[in-house]
Amino acid sequence: MNYKIIIFILIILLVFIVQNAFLDNLSFFFFSFNLLLITLVLLVDLADFKLALWFSLVGGFLLDTYSSLPFGIFLLTLFLTAIVLKFLFFNFFTNRSLYSLIILGLVAVLVYQGGFLLLSSLFYLLGFSDFLAGWSFIWLISAQLVNMTIVLTVSFWLINKLSKFFKPIFLKS
Repeated sequence: MNYKIIIFILIILLVFIVQNAFLDNLSFFFFSFNLLLITLVLLVDLADFKLALWFSLVGGFLLDTYSSLPFGIFLLTLFLTAIVLKFLFFNFFTNRSLYSLIILGLVAVLVYQGGFLLLSSLFYLLGFSDFLAGWSFIWLISAQLVNMTIVLTVSFWLINKLSKFFKPIFLKS
């Protein structure tokens, strides 16, 4: 059991380091990849929800400690995104198809960026922060939507080729 926790923490740290150390320093197209959000969508779809919830909390905590924004913005947005994804996955998109995975990914981007925009604007209006998103934020959201679609399509294809998890199972009577 302890090895699973250590491996889980190492995976979160690896995703966080790749996101902040490598992808944030690349051009605009690669800068807009959000590996934490992609991993969260895949965890909600593939793993236990408690694991995805812990991933959102630890990932949000790491992002908040690295950010100069008021503490809790990323923690709340990732947590809210995980809750919305869980609700949609277990109530509407239960068939684990490519279309449901892509829709969950697009909803994740919109909820995450919408929550971030709402919280950062609220903290700006209250005087706790000097960050206010401009019009370039729309380009970031649209690039994240495109990147999320591409990465989830490739991930679905790889998971489908390497395992039988996403393959439909038909019952014979």
